[in-house]
Amino acid sequence: MRNTMFKILLLIFFLSVPFLIVQAQESSFDEPESAMPDLKVQAEQIKKAILTGNPKFTLIGTLEKGTKADYSINGEDLVVDSNARIVGNLKLGASVSARGDRIGDRNYAKVILVGDPSSKPSKKDPSEKESDSALVGSSGPKGLPGQKLQN
Repeated sequence: MRNTMFKILLLIFFLSVPFLIVQAQESSFDEPESAMPDLKVQAEQIKKAILTGNPKFTLIGTLEKGTKADYSINGEDLVVDSNARIVGNLKLGASVSARGDRIGDRNYAKVILVGDPSSKPSKKDPSEKESDSALVGSSGPKGLPGQKLQN
């Protein structure tokens, strides 16, 4: 009798478990829509934010006289107004890197970095050898921190 009663309880338990699982899953879908944002709505919001913003540009090259603006880089006219932040001395022939917004057919600079073309690293003759003292970190004994060196 005891064995039969145990089998009946086990049977009831195993039959009720799937029912309880289904009930738990259904109750999780009863959350309000604000708790589970719609992915399509989010995608549309992101798309709208991207499309309504101004396209960006980056130009790197030599500063030249523009056709429709005061300056150009690689043939692209560059509008430099009072909102542009200029680092360095802006002059024709200088190496520049410019970033900003493209509005219509014009590039409005936000940041212009001017480099001095004369400050480019000089190419050395490979036959010239540098002395060991000119190399960074070559002075003094070499080894790992805390390591005792033998002289």
